[in-house]
Amino acid sequence: MALAGGLAVGTRLDLWPAVVALALIVTVAMLRESRLATSGQWVVGIIVGGGYWYARNLAQAGNPVPWVGGSIAGVLTLPSTTPPVDCGTTTVAHYLPHPAFLAAHILPQLDPFLGRLWWIVVGLAALGTVAGLLSRSAPRERALALLALVTFAAYLLTPASAGGTNASCFGYNTRFLVPALMLGMVLVPLWLARRRVYPAVAVLGSALLIAIDAHIPLTLAPLLASALVALCLGALFSLGRRRLSPTALASLTILLGVIAIAGGWEVQRVYLRGRYAQPRLQQPVDGAALVLRHVSGARIAVSGFFETYPLDGVAISNQVSVPARRIAARFRPDTSCRTWLAALSRGHYQYAVTAEQGSGLPPAAAWTRRFPGALLLGAATTTRASKPWRWEVFALPRRSSIGPAAACP
Repeated sequence: MALAGGLAVGTRLDLWPAVVALALIVTVAMLRESRLATSGQWVVGIIVGGGYWYARNLAQAGNPVPWVGGSIAGVLTLPSTTPPVDCGTTTVAHYLPHPAFLAAHILPQLDPFLGRLWWIVVGLAALGTVAGLLSRSAPRERALALLALVTFAAYLLTPASAGGTNASCFGYNTRFLVPALMLGMVLVPLWLARRRVYPAVAVLGSALLIAIDAHIPLTLAPLLASALVALCLGALFSLGRRRLSPTALASLTILLGVIAIAGGWEVQRVYLRGRYAQPRLQQPVDGAALVLRHVSGARIAVSGFFETYPLDGVAISNQVSVPARRIAARFRPDTSCRTWLAALSRGHYQYAVTAEQGSGLPPAAAWTRRFPGALLLGAATTTRASKPWRWEVFALPRRSSIGPAAACP
């Protein structure tokens, strides 16, 4: 458990409150003479599971948490990285005193990111958390409910959870809310089971909720598949109440395994076929992603935008990066034609994608046009939220016979 907590905080900073709360709950639940050993196990597990990334930050930037700088005069100086420019640092808690703003900008984002039935998902999580907190005779449930509550409170205070103009990043960052929702929903079947409500009711209800909210087309094949899943779950729980022979149990296990593999393969095939086919991004660079949709194994330089993941390609084989110059703990974008072209040559990039808010030609695009042999594959000016954006996609030659000094005026 401690190792899993370390892996969590090594990949997600917002999970620190949940992991610390879990460690405290487990430690307090132990006998007094075992608490010191338990605390040590948690410290070691967190260091082993997540310490690598903080050690890397210390080695590369001189600060294990480079987002937060500081100094003690004459004793210690911790450098900081460049502040985030995409979603800022505004929290959900910042907007809680403003119900009109919540109704106008926050609630409409729950539908596309948590699903059409988001209110059922949130309601079940809240119900499970409250029921767990009131379960005096079930200390484990109370502990899980307390953990869910701490995780939710941490989400409200997480920087950038409602960042961007008019909280435009709230929807994308609802992923920070998922741990709290999952903990709350896990408590629902536990609460029902203690009241002798057949567990299959909760499982089948959840399966039905997923089937309704997964935007499954109302055609014969998807409906039959959904019905088959529900029937299999029901049959599994019905058989679970009976004592099966080893042969029957092995046969059932093999059958379920075959169904899971076949179904998973088909779902994966459909997903890979349509992935990024119609990307809908916050920054309107969808067209640029479609130009390079079928490119694979390429090095792609980007400038002026941060939603770059569709450029990874259908096979996720492209290397996409922002050419930048390192200055102490920070990375600075190139600000001149010569440094930009030098970065493209040094990085052996095969493509360059530039974008910028505004209808004019972005500086990086103008510089890339001077790259000897650069070929413009596509360009467009689009509008998002009543603001113009322009993007360009270039193919770059593998070698250039003219240096940046000669190419730039």
